[in-house]
Amino acid sequence: MSNKTKSSAVVVITVSQEQFDQALAGIATNGAAIKEQFVVAGKFIAQATNKAEQDKSKKALAKAYQALQSTLNGKDFAFDSATKWVQRNVKSLSGNPKFKWLVSKTAAAAKKRAARAGGKVAEAEAAPVAPKATVTSIEKVRDALIAKEKKNLDDFINIIPSGKIKEFEQAYAAFIQTLEIILK
Repeated sequence: MSNKTKSSAVVVITVSQEQFDQALAGIATNGAAIKEQFVVAGKFIAQATNKAEQDKSKKALAKAYQALQSTLNGKDFAFDSATKWVQRNVKSLSGNPKFKWLVSKTAAAAKKRAARAGGKVAEAEAAPVAPKATVTSIEKVRDALIAKEKKNLDDFINIIPSGKIKEFEQAYAAFIQTLEIILK
């Protein structure tokens, strides 16, 4: 039998004011450099010309963001959270206010989108659009306008910051309901 015992010695490291100031300067400098790298990555994603290329780049940026957050927090960071962050922030990172995520044009992808939306997309797209010169009733105008606004809500929901999605949906639903009441 061994007489080894575990030592519980605590090592205290003293940090000088100068070391602290240098650490703060390094954080600020490196933070600015990291932000610039995210901007470059955002611009690269925004210039993609096909969905597969854009998806590959989005996934790579999400992995990089996930690694950064894991390093900063000292614990695992969910890939889904990193992906959502990328989806919300590429528009501002790229500096392109007209940026939109590419959508697959295949029939299978359209079918999947319709299934995910529970048929809402098909209803919104199939809603009658009021002719410009031959509007015959307020009902047609109301239905077309509301269908368009519901489609706008679906199209722009991924751009809204994650903490504000519920409030945005509630406000937008109130707006649509107000239109319905006014146009009755």
